[in-house]
Amino acid sequence: MTFKNLRKHLPTTKVDYMRYTRPGYIRRIDVAGAIYTCILQDKQKYVEDDYAIAWAHWQRFVQQLKREGLGDAELVFDGKDNTHKAPERMRRDAKAAAARARIDAAKAKDEAPADSDLSSAVRNQPVYIRGCIVIAESLGFKCVVQPTEADAYAAGVDCGGRGVLSISGDGDMALWSEVWIGPRSWFTGQAVMIDFTAFSEADVAKFPLVGAYLKHGKMAVILAAAFSDSDFVETGATQGIGWSKYIEAATSVTDGELTPSTVTKFLKKKFGSVAKGSTVEKNRYWSGVTAAMKSVVGGVQGAAFYASDGSIKTATT
Repeated sequence: MTFKNLRKHLPTTKVDYMRYTRPGYIRRIDVAGAIYTCILQDKQKYVEDDYAIAWAHWQRFVQQLKREGLGDAELVFDGKDNTHKAPERMRRDAKAAAARARIDAAKAKDEAPADSDLSSAVRNQPVYIRGCIVIAESLGFKCVVQPTEADAYAAGVDCGGRGVLSISGDGDMALWSEVWIGPRSWFTGQAVMIDFTAFSEADVAKFPLVGAYLKHGKMAVILAAAFSDSDFVETGATQGIGWSKYIEAATSVTDGELTPSTVTKFLKKKFGSVAKGSTVEKNRYWSGVTAAMKSVVGGVQGAAFYASDGSIKTATT
């Protein structure tokens, strides 16, 4: 998920994710970004359904994890597409189809395809993912495949996020995790950590979003996603409203719960000029803003994971 500029609005700490530990905490690694990074070592081979090079880099990577002492970490893999992210999936599929067409056209002319087209055509394919699981399990790692995306389980939603170091390159982790570690480099260990358990009043002056979080909890972060290119939201649904306007709204709601309706009410009153057109068009715009926030809330609450008995549960059940 694109969660643009999130790190600028929350305190971060540089860590080495391969070596960082915390007493009593387990490590869950959402490996989607890691296996994608392995693909990028030879995109053209992968696009031609030749996964050998990507698998070789993945094997080297998991061997490195084991050498660094992460052999007890759970590797969490994506399952089916998340239906809540249909808007983003449609955008990506259209982009990939156009890229594939250009790659085929280049091949017909015996020309090298554009690197940008190869990047657009790449996607973690089920056969490739299965091979990554076989390799990791052969090295003794516990691999867990989720019903849809790995995010919620990797974030520890099954235990309220408590006692879990969530390692993932995906900004979605901020929607559920208590401690999210985002690798900057999967192979060197460079990462930044956002520890929601360590926020203090001293952080509020520098990071106003922290103030909203301390007042309203995760909802302050969840609703922010609607204004920062979230995969849960239709493109342009919240055009004209960015981080600064949202944070002002979130910190201004001091009585009662922070909800899509209360945020929209503040935004409409303070920044009504962002809505253009007739009265009907303006009302439609503000209804869309509320709907965008609700779509993120629904996606967070509906995130699926497997329970220990094999049943599928969601973040709210």
